Parts: sequence; C-alpha cells; structure tokens
Amino acid sequence: MDKSKRIFARGGRAAGRGGGGSTSTRGGVTKRGKGRGHAEALEEISEPLSSFKGIFNKDLRIMMYGFGDDVCPLDETVELVEDIMLEYVKEATHRAAFLSAEALKSKVDERDILLSVRKDPAKFARVRELLAMQQIIKDARNTFKETAAEDAIAADEAAGGGDEGE
Repeated sequence: MDKSKRIFARGGRAAGRGGGGSTSTRGGVTKRGKGRGHAEALEEISEPLSSFKGIFNKDLRIMMYGFGDDVCPLDETVELVEDIMLEYVKEATHRAAFLSAEALKSKVDERDILLSVRKDPAKFARVRELLAMQQIIKDARNTFKETAAEDAIAADEAAGGGDEGE
C-alpha cells in the first residue's frame, strides 16, 4: 500500500500525530477534545428562534426602507429578513460560544466575538468600531454623571450655605 492510501485509510493527515484529539466541524467551527462538552451543552440549552419572532419587526421595516425598499414592505419579506437575521445572530453567537468553551471560559466576551470574525476584514473592522464607540459612550456617561453630581453638590451648598456653621 502506498503512502497516500495509508494516510487516507488512517483517517486523514492528522490521525495518529497528536493533533489534539478528535476533531469535528459544525457550523464552520472546529471543536477539539476538551471543548466539546461545553459546546454540546450550549447546543442543548439554546433557545428556539421562534421565541424571538416579531421582536425586530418594526426596526427591520425602518431599516429596509432606509436601504431602498418600499415604505411598507410586505409582511412576508420582513419575516424572511427577520428569519435570516435571527439565524445569523444565532450562528455567530454559537461560534463565539464554541471559542469561549474551547478556552475553558464560562462567559463569552468581546475577544471571543473578535476571534470568531477575524477572517472577515469588514466584520472585524465593524466589531472593533462598535467596541470603540461603546467605550466612548461609557466614558461620556461617566463624565456626565460626575458633572451632574458636582453640580448637585454645588447647588445644594448654594441653597443651604448657612447649615455648615450651625
């Protein structure tokens, strides 16, 4: 038996060479030995998409109009776009959860999301942009809260300025 037939008969190139355990692919994400238990548990507890039906209906209608559709798109079209969107979000979340589980983490964080879209430059750039914007908004809120607290203290002191000497 020649070399190529032996490799194929053994189950591929990585078989028997310490490739990190058995591998399987589901939804474009490779799962290796230790993370598989977490990934399978995630599949079992995932909520059915039907429970989210209709939540994004109004927003999708506005977005579809903004992208050139009719002012009142057909209900069937909105439902189809919503189904596609929900399926995409589910798959993206599962990819990030699989990566998180492989790293033996109990929660998905922004690094897992970035890791799951790293091969798509447009998505990667958009996620980074959104994360940067989230940080800017968070900083602005904190600054506003600090300023509002300082203003409230100053107003309180101005209104009751004689209380300190009593």
